[in-house]
Amino acid sequence: MDTKQKTAKRPRPISYRPPVGREQEIQDRAEKAKLSVNAFITECIFSIRPPRQARRSTLAEAQAGKMLGQLGAIKQELRELRDNLRSDVEQVRSFDTVERQLAHIEIVLTDIRWALFKLLGRKP
Repeated sequence: MDTKQKTAKRPRPISYRPPVGREQEIQDRAEKAKLSVNAFITECIFSIRPPRQARRSTLAEAQAGKMLGQLGAIKQELRELRDNLRSDVEQVRSFDTVERQLAHIEIVLTDIRWALFKLLGRKP
C-alpha cells in the first residue's frame, strides 16, 4: 500500500506586484472599502462585489467613535461647570480667568470633535 496519499491541490495563486510606492495605497483603499486586499483587487478587476462584505469597523474607527462620545460628555461637563461658576457671586473676580480658560478648552474640544467626525466620514 502506498503511504503517500494523493490530495487535491489548490490551484497555484496568481501573484501581483504593485508598482513601487503603491502597496500602501492599495492597502488603504481596501481598508476604506472594508474589504480584504484580495477582495478589493477582485472587485476592481471584475467590477463585482464579493458575496459578503465585512461590515465591521476598523479598530481606529471604533476608537474614534468612542472618543467622540467622550469629548461630547467633557464639553457638556465644562458648560455645566461654567454655568455653576457664574452663579457663585463670591468667585466673580476669578471667574473671568476661568471663563477664558473654559472657552479655550471648549474651542479645542470642538476642533478635535470636528476632526474625528471628518475621519469617520460623518457630519458634525
